[in-house]
Amino acid sequence: TDDTFEEGDRVKVQLNKTLNFGETKAEFRYQGSVTNDTHIKLYSDLDLLVIDTDFESIEPPQKPAYPYKGDPLAELKQLRADCTKILKKEFPAAKIDSDGGKCVSIRGGSLRRKIDVVIANWWNTVEYQQYASEILRGVKVLDASLLKRLANKPFYHNDLVDQRDKKFNGNLRRVCRYLKSEKYDAEPGVNISSYDIVSIAWNMPDSYLVGEKGQELALAQNARTYLRFLISND
Repeated sequence: TDDTFEEGDRVKVQLNKTLNFGETKAEFRYQGSVTNDTHIKLYSDLDLLVIDTDFESIEPPQKPAYPYKGDPLAELKQLRADCTKILKKEFPAAKIDSDGGKCVSIRGGSLRRKIDVVIANWWNTVEYQQYASEILRGVKVLDASLLKRLANKPFYHNDLVDQRDKKFNGNLRRVCRYLKSEKYDAEPGVNISSYDIVSIAWNMPDSYLVGEKGQELALAQNARTYLRFLISND
């Protein structure tokens, strides 16, 4: 995990060095399974959010005091192109994959981990405006394949995972990792996202997440029972 963040920081430093000394201004955050500690070895990509700070989205009924006059999609597309160019220059031996709609991926060369660079802008939710906590602040992620922005609350997601995991002494994260291990071991493959796996585990009944140390097999059985319930209940 430490190595993963270290590699993410290497990518972040190179992007920051160029972006914030030119016309474009950006902030950086991490999101995904590594940040909420539900990741497993061998399958732990790190999402690096590159957040355009030239404008912010505001959730209705709030209204901006100074409306943005530019084109958000065009600006985020340009930021994505700039990031791709920087990565190719600074990591010439790495493989850059810009075919993904929601991210530009970099792996190999001197990097020990795969890093997904995700382009976004801040989304100021009603709750964020009220409490000024970044946990409640969202982002709007550019999907270059759909040419649209997707609203997301990665920090709130992580906070909810953390709260429920603490309530059950770490058992929520244990179930998440177990289900992810089952996904990657499955033949044929299972087409379900890491995010949905965590959501399934989070929604398990309280009684299914109760268990003392040494009773991990009971957690696995409870997860199986809940999956059976979901499959049979539309």
